[in-house]
Amino acid sequence: MLSFVVIGGGPAGVEIAGAVGELKRYILKRDYPGIAPDDLSITIIEGTDRLLGTMSREASDTALRDLNQLMVEVKLGRLMKTYNDNVITLDDGSTIYSEMVIWTAGVTGVPIEFSGTDYKAGRGGCFPTDQYCRIEGLEDIYAIGDIGLMTTDKYPKGLPQLAQVAIQQGRFLAKNFNSNKRDRPFSYVDKGSMATIGRNRAVADLHSIHLSGFIAWLAWMFIHLISLLGMRNKINVLINWIWAYFSYNTSLRLLLAGSKYPKRGELWDKG
Repeated sequence: MLSFVVIGGGPAGVEIAGAVGELKRYILKRDYPGIAPDDLSITIIEGTDRLLGTMSREASDTALRDLNQLMVEVKLGRLMKTYNDNVITLDDGSTIYSEMVIWTAGVTGVPIEFSGTDYKAGRGGCFPTDQYCRIEGLEDIYAIGDIGLMTTDKYPKGLPQLAQVAIQQGRFLAKNFNSNKRDRPFSYVDKGSMATIGRNRAVADLHSIHLSGFIAWLAWMFIHLISLLGMRNKINVLINWIWAYFSYNTSLRLLLAGSKYPKRGELWDKG
């Protein structure tokens, strides 16, 4: 159960691998002294030649360096073919044993059949749409966010699967519905991309500006903090973050010491 494999080297995969890497490097020796750090393995598998493929090359290089420093093994240019009996088989025939596999390589839409239409599903089961978020081949049905596939000259493979796309498309449709007008097509405004890798480790591409390290980490925290609803929530989260930063501690950790209490241990030690 100490073997972790993350499938997908996008922002979600990098953040999860970095979090487990911090557990191995900083937390394990403090909270679980009976477990040797070498007994915990973390591997991230990415099918392309670099991590964070939607971000800049500088961000990809920084993420690779930081994950290596957090003792995470990175496998690039590899695809997972099967996962049976806790064994992952890659496209090159190699295998990895892991009892904890985390999938972050994207989602596939559930197929829906429409009769009497010219509708054809797009890549990954997404709904191809026009520039007004209307599903091509259907009438009065719209798709936004990850389930929609809107291609443009800048994004020939479709708009990125980011929260900002869904938010902007939602506001666009609401405005059109309320005004009952369809005079202007949707135009995505890229506000940049960010990914946190760990403590004091992050990358950010803000148009022509690239940030990394502590500055990018602070920017990531600030943006997520101001996105919370309510001033009370913002203050509580900020206090918890400050406490966790300086104490390396969290109230969400659970320690089990069954060997000290044999009768209690029987509850989870039974094979």
